[in-house]
Amino acid sequence: MFLALTALEEYWKKDEKILFLGEWCISDKSIVKDLDYNVLPYNWKNIEIIKDREKYLYDIYLQIIPIVANFLNSLHNKKYSDRYWEILVGPWLSNFIEVSFDRYTSLINALNKFNNLKTFVSKDSYVAKTSIEWNLISDSNQKYNFYLFSDIIRSLDLSIKADFVDGPIINMEDNFYHRYGTTKRSYKLNLIKILIGGIKAIFKNSIDYLKSKLLFFFYHGINKSKNYVLMLKQTITDIESKSLLKHIGQSRWPIMRKSKKFVLTDIRDKDIRNKALGISSDDKYLELLSKIIIMNMPMEYIENFKHLSINANHVFPKNLSTIILRSPFESSSLNRFGLADRVESGAKLLSIQEGGGMGCRAIGRYYEKIFIRLSDIVLTWGWKSNNEKIKRFYFTKTSVIKDYNYDQKGSILLVGSACRQYFATFYASHINSYNQKHIKLNKKFIRLLNKSVFQRLIYRFHWQFGFNELDKINNEFPDLKLSTREDQTYFYDLLYNSSLAICTTNMTTMLQTFVLNHPTILLWDPKYQGIRKSSSDYYNQLHDAGILYYSPELCAKKINEIASNPMDWWMTDNVQSAKNNFRDNFCRKSDNIGKELANIINEMR
Repeated sequence: MFLALTALEEYWKKDEKILFLGEWCISDKSIVKDLDYNVLPYNWKNIEIIKDREKYLYDIYLQIIPIVANFLNSLHNKKYSDRYWEILVGPWLSNFIEVSFDRYTSLINALNKFNNLKTFVSKDSYVAKTSIEWNLISDSNQKYNFYLFSDIIRSLDLSIKADFVDGPIINMEDNFYHRYGTTKRSYKLNLIKILIGGIKAIFKNSIDYLKSKLLFFFYHGINKSKNYVLMLKQTITDIESKSLLKHIGQSRWPIMRKSKKFVLTDIRDKDIRNKALGISSDDKYLELLSKIIIMNMPMEYIENFKHLSINANHVFPKNLSTIILRSPFESSSLNRFGLADRVESGAKLLSIQEGGGMGCRAIGRYYEKIFIRLSDIVLTWGWKSNNEKIKRFYFTKTSVIKDYNYDQKGSILLVGSACRQYFATFYASHINSYNQKHIKLNKKFIRLLNKSVFQRLIYRFHWQFGFNELDKINNEFPDLKLSTREDQTYFYDLLYNSSLAICTTNMTTMLQTFVLNHPTILLWDPKYQGIRKSSSDYYNQLHDAGILYYSPELCAKKINEIASNPMDWWMTDNVQSAKNNFRDNFCRKSDNIGKELANIINEMR
């Protein structure tokens, strides 16, 4: 039987029976209607198994980090601490461990169910230039995942007969396709928008650069001060930022210097890339990681390390005591290099919860543990922990909080979840085994709405990651109003103009609507959106109050009842009580975040 690793038809054998490794291999069912084939189901459906695998992967991460640090120190002739390398490489490495384990598991499942498998395997690997590029292509790019599956098959003695072929070419449009458009036309239109924005940015940056030079001259002593605090990417509003500066005794934030001009290579050092980490183990997956980590590590950590390190040291202010972060999983290469260097010099990292689901979801703890490891202090949006690094704080995505005129006859906003072709992380808004269920549940819900309610409904999609959920919805409901992140990045105006929000995933959106005290209904399948025991009472209260639904029938019935004025229902005592209890534990509000944050920073100094 031929094993298809990808949706790229040039890597299939259509004259033989095909085993598709996953649903991601079939982009359009009309293509395979005349083929003889089987499809392996997605790997992750049992929450208890996922929790066990997350613990296993975290233990592997802890084992590998010092080995990777030692390898990179030796390669670059450095003596940096393990923490330096973990801050720099850890975000990519932790995600690569999750992703490669998922791909490895798919291959093992195929071998456990079928004999005499054969497939096409790429002769070579693909190496991303940066971790940002790797993040973009790992969860939705068919070409990259064909390379990754090929790496795994080449590196292990698997019972799969391999026919070695040249791999596909990955270009910029492949890498950014799902971010900037779901069709070639929308891709090009959005690319034009980006280019226009870039031209505007050139003029703005020129002015900003002159300002920074003047400020650097005026505040020439400020970057020489010791015990200074830097906020890397503003995580709070301007007003809150000014209050924070006042209460920590700073007149302004340290100045980041303009980056030097340099050219990064895109030529791999094959001698280095062919090296293994030398881990000896009976664990086949750990054996695999030993062989493919350096093979797949982005070029910024190997070929371009020297240039990026020098430039980051030039750009970042020195003598920092504390760096405030939106997330230690910072995507910018330059920022991560600067963070690692300044922490090596003694700065502390203060990270703030970046999204919903932390502290309450049954899965995603692998990500949370690494988030905490990378930080000195972690501020939550309200949930408590016995971990001494974690401090209970307040909801910090406060830019959404504004005065707006509620319209009881406004639209009804249905907010969908991110549906990825490939597994990306257990911390995702939902794992890809829930994709079909998510769409099926939402479709059933929509069918049961009264005509007048349907006419007010707007289906808001997340980024399109290749699963084509927009087409799946639009094909059945051609008259339904749709909104995508590709066309409108933020949903806030849609929310302000709505009478009711329906959230279908346990992430940030529902917290934002709760903070605004905007009428909200929640709808999801509890089998895929499990809750920790420590948080279950709060969700049970939402369910008992008729805010959270597990049944599309009951959810549609409720919305049909309250659609004439959702606010009347929302403001009833039992609904407000359940919402307030939840809000005070997962997205609690403060009118003085700047001062509260300053108190924590002053304690850290």
